[in-house]
Amino acid sequence: MLRSAPQGGPHAGLDGALPSVLQARGRTTGDHLDMHLPRRALFALGAAPALARAQSAWPERPVRVIVPIPPGSTPDTAGRAVATHFTTAFGQPFVVENRPGAGGTIGTDAVAKATDGHTLGVSINAPLSTAKALYPNLPYDPSRDLAPVSLLVRGAQMLVTHPGLPVSDLAGFIAHVKANPGKLSYGSVGSGSGAHLAMVDLMSRAGLDMVHVPYRGFPQATLDLVAGRIEAMFVISA
Repeated sequence: MLRSAPQGGPHAGLDGALPSVLQARGRTTGDHLDMHLPRRALFALGAAPALARAQSAWPERPVRVIVPIPPGSTPDTAGRAVATHFTTAFGQPFVVENRPGAGGTIGTDAVAKATDGHTLGVSINAPLSTAKALYPNLPYDPSRDLAPVSLLVRGAQMLVTHPGLPVSDLAGFIAHVKANPGKLSYGSVGSGSGAHLAMVDLMSRAGLDMVHVPYRGFPQATLDLVAGRIEAMFVISA
């Protein structure tokens, strides 16, 4: 979870109230909270309501929770779980708003540009890390314009294929792709996304030639994978 970097004024209440509630089940280091969670756990905020009452200055109105990819993805699920907890804890609606596109940078930019003190974001790795190196005209600076609040989910990249592909392990996949250069395709949530870069890395290491098909989100890519319109993709096993 992230928010726009504090500029004073409307962020003062958020800086005090939100980290205090999160400390119920985590530890903070400066402005960053690291939630040490099981793979599928999102939040355990048993003490949150009491802490929220103690920090009554924020929020003063409904809070947007921007997710930079479509519904059905891991960040979307995490964001909705957090929004549900925070709505109860703070007594104000936390409303999830999906803003997909451009590998997650459109929604992340919306968080960075927010100045109302009532906007949070649930992001994926790429818009916060590799995007700055890949896109010279990125409209925000992740280190300057955004402030981390909490790590919600940890997961590993996992290669999945269409069940009709005649492979049963990575070696078989590599051999099959090499035997069919340029004929197989893979999906991702956009150029520069983690799934895209993971496959680019594999292709570079193994000398593979595949066609990249970018999607606005993993749900659409998954449907096409199951239907056989693409043959493979990397997904997060969270």
